[in-house]
Amino acid sequence: MTGHCKQFAPQYEKVAANLQGLVKVGAVDCDKNKALAAKFGTRGFPTLKIFPVDKTYNPYQKKSAKLPQEYSGQRTAKGIVESVLRQLPNFVHVVSASNASVFLEDDYPKALLFSDKDTISPLMKALSIQFRNRMRFGQVLPSDNVLKGQFSISQSPSFLAVPGSDPKAAVLHTGKLKKEDLIKFVSDHSLKSKRDDPILESMKLKLVRTLTSDDFRSVVLEDKQDIWTVFFHSGDKVPSDLERLATSYPYFKHASFDCSEYKDKCKEHNVGLLPVLRMYQSDKTEYEDFRGSADCLGECFKVGAMSEFVGEHVPNLVAAVTDANWNSFLAPAAERPRPLLLTRKQEPSPLFKSVALHYKGVLTFGLFANPPTRLIDQLNIKKLPQLVIFFSQNGTAETVQGFPFQGGFTFEELTGVLDQFAAPFSDKQQQQRKASPATPAPTGPIAQLGAEEGRGFEALCGGRGGLCAVLLLDGSQGATERREAQLKVAEAVRARKHPSPYHFSWVDAVCHSAFAATFDVTPDKLPALAVVAASKQRYVLHVGKFEEAELDRTLEDVLRGRKKTGPYSQLAPLETRPCAEVHAEMLAGSDATASSEDDDIMKEMMEEIERKRQQSESDEDSDDEGGKKSKKKKRKSKKKK
Repeated sequence: MTGHCKQFAPQYEKVAANLQGLVKVGAVDCDKNKALAAKFGTRGFPTLKIFPVDKTYNPYQKKSAKLPQEYSGQRTAKGIVESVLRQLPNFVHVVSASNASVFLEDDYPKALLFSDKDTISPLMKALSIQFRNRMRFGQVLPSDNVLKGQFSISQSPSFLAVPGSDPKAAVLHTGKLKKEDLIKFVSDHSLKSKRDDPILESMKLKLVRTLTSDDFRSVVLEDKQDIWTVFFHSGDKVPSDLERLATSYPYFKHASFDCSEYKDKCKEHNVGLLPVLRMYQSDKTEYEDFRGSADCLGECFKVGAMSEFVGEHVPNLVAAVTDANWNSFLAPAAERPRPLLLTRKQEPSPLFKSVALHYKGVLTFGLFANPPTRLIDQLNIKKLPQLVIFFSQNGTAETVQGFPFQGGFTFEELTGVLDQFAAPFSDKQQQQRKASPATPAPTGPIAQLGAEEGRGFEALCGGRGGLCAVLLLDGSQGATERREAQLKVAEAVRARKHPSPYHFSWVDAVCHSAFAATFDVTPDKLPALAVVAASKQRYVLHVGKFEEAELDRTLEDVLRGRKKTGPYSQLAPLETRPCAEVHAEMLAGSDATASSEDDDIMKEMMEEIERKRQQSESDEDSDDEGGKKSKKKKRKSKKKK
């Protein structure tokens, strides 16, 4: 064990103790398990990797696996525990009087915590993960007295199970609010076999867009930048694996199109035999069709077969490097980094082609097949394949050096490192675009999210690509002046960042409390800013003052990769009732509570006055009866002195 590992061990023991019952904590002796260390790109020690709950299909390795994220924060128990808990998926619904009918409406079993805190309990998150697709979990915030009355809750915290939609049928947990006790209680009231929760399914982010006839031209064919996969069908159910394909290739766009409804459009574009998955290249004049595996039986559109098809047809932007053009390939590295893959293979893999495509117009990639031994020795390469990023710190050819990539060969790890080399040049392109008069900075108010058509998250952000900058504010009437000042700050930041990949919007986080809870934002944390990558279901919450410079710094850090993102599970739906009605209901509940508390205080005061009066009368009676005896005792005491 290295000295650094010995120094870190006590902190890691504290991490394990703090996360006990919530997250599994383990350790690997890399001296004894070198193959395992190499598999996850571990070079320095100690290295801490956080593995997610769900597996992700890797189209390049053709298997599903949990893709870990390396922890780069402070090596203290507090820092690690907070980071891990932030990355716990949240399948817990924030239940209020306004949305309780939706939460309770079906026969799916439910567990409900009436909490004494405004934040989602990590224990509830852990339970919701363990019992996903067997029990629906919800948490009621302390201020919701309406639901407390409906469920006859007299104290918080209280935990109960609801078998159906009737609050009167709820079963109260009478044991300790510890994980072991709660697991037994939940097990007794949950489904014995897994079944999709309709609410969680409806909340899942859909990466595959359903197109109309008009959309097909304006959204797909007129897009001369993105690669699209479109699944054409004849009214049949779209394969569930199409969403998995979209998750595997998040940097492409994906859609489905019903040819039974738009026959003329399919005929116009020579779709032919259905169903078919068509992959359109950027200019849309070229495409490839896939009609399923030749040897398939039944379901022919599995994620493995579809991802292999897509991988084969990723455009190849990787330059072939040889001894003859070695110097000419490296010469521009003095001005802009050049990644070079040295390998025994003649052609780039779908993974490397995808990475090169991701940095199109920013970085130029090369592949040197079967490099000579002298070059391998010169670059001090121990094993092939090896990616080396050539760059210069001061812009001169004499100072060009090679940076050996030491991580795992996954899209996430490769782009995580390459982003740092690409960022300055992406900024230059943004500055050039900023100077162009063709793209004026946006003006007017920032769009407000709502349940109405055209105002949903997908319409204002999720379906537009790029990143979402969502402001979470208090939309109540009493906060109008403060909210308008906060929106002015955000509008200034939006203008300064233009042009950028950010789409700005704001949401009334008090009214849409369930939506805000997706990003761990509760009313006590307002105002807040969530930077959301909808296609990857990841987000960053702004930490700091709600000021122009602070917000600008957070947005810049996200673009440069200096802010680590965390996952979110499902995006909670926006409140369908008018927010004015929700606020009025909350205010009425608050007033009723205050009135009740005032009555209780007045009652206690009157009782205390009466008690003191009775005590006073009792003391007076006692003085009258025992006055003489008291005087005699005083005389005797004086004589003794």
